[in-house]
Amino acid sequence: MYIFEHGPREAPAIVFLHGNAVGGWMWQPYLSEFQDYHCLVLDLPGHGKSNALEWLSLADTAEQVVRIIRERTSQQRAHLVGASLGGSVTFQLMCTNPETVDHTLITGTSLLPMPGLGFFKLMIRLMAPLIKTDFFLRTALKALNFSDEDCAQFRQSLHAISSQTFVTAWSQALDLRY
Repeated sequence: MYIFEHGPREAPAIVFLHGNAVGGWMWQPYLSEFQDYHCLVLDLPGHGKSNALEWLSLADTAEQVVRIIRERTSQQRAHLVGASLGGSVTFQLMCTNPETVDHTLITGTSLLPMPGLGFFKLMIRLMAPLIKTDFFLRTALKALNFSDEDCAQFRQSLHAISSQTFVTAWSQALDLRY
């Protein structure tokens, strides 16, 4: 799994986990605020610079993150910051390996049943073939309110992810329950 490291290795660690169809690049603007931490910014399997790795499941991805925490941090535990899909991975990791977690910040993740879940999953499947089109890019950029600087990165992320990873990862995140 691709890892960008920033900050002193002996410092407390923060692991940043991105959302579906993006990559660790989304965290770059925030790293300067964490000079006193060992930051590990990951590209999850099937995403960004880890797009050659197959996305298998939330559980598999959480186990890969646990190995990274144990191998790359001085305290073998980390603060976890997860957005959307990254929040689902964070929650999975908290449930299976709580000893590796110091604190968490999760956003954009739901652990409660979603009304109309079947319809939403159908929409994801129908949308998947469109993710590499300019129409999808423009629509997503408008909805996500990305900066102009992030536009090129987002385009690369959409072209790097497979339709299968897009659908599978999102569906698994939607099925996660507390």
